[in-house]
Amino acid sequence: MHPGALQDRVWWLQSGALRRFSLGADGSEFTHDFVGPGEWAWGALRLGAEDCCVEPGPGLAALAMCQVRALAIDDLQRVRGSDVASADYVLKLLLRASAWRLQREADLIHRSAEQRYQDLLNQRPDIEREFSQKQIALWLGITPVALSRIRRRRADRR
Repeated sequence: MHPGALQDRVWWLQSGALRRFSLGADGSEFTHDFVGPGEWAWGALRLGAEDCCVEPGPGLAALAMCQVRALAIDDLQRVRGSDVASADYVLKLLLRASAWRLQREADLIHRSAEQRYQDLLNQRPDIEREFSQKQIALWLGITPVALSRIRRRRADRR
């Protein structure tokens, strides 16, 4: 899915790996996050005829062969209106996503790239097998060369 394209569905990732990303005005990429098995993925959602959650929104790129299940927003809204448990699940999912984004913004401002890298390794121990050094560096907001230096310093301390 290309950045800026409005979508009318979300995806449940059964296997594989996705990257949510945006393009800068100069074509440079910024990685928002990584999506793994058992997680939901979406870009810029079209919530109704005129509504969208973000525009231009992020795109999704498969970084490995993926199996996904699509869920149309219209179907989700129908279920939400008739099933309290489903509505509660969707609300919790959206609140967690919002809290994660706010924490990510704070981390980008207040924490060093090395601290963010350590957190990423703690949260996703297999990250270096799943994603390229370039993708990890884009998520950290640094160059692959800077990530290589961080890795070398960490190895030297061991």
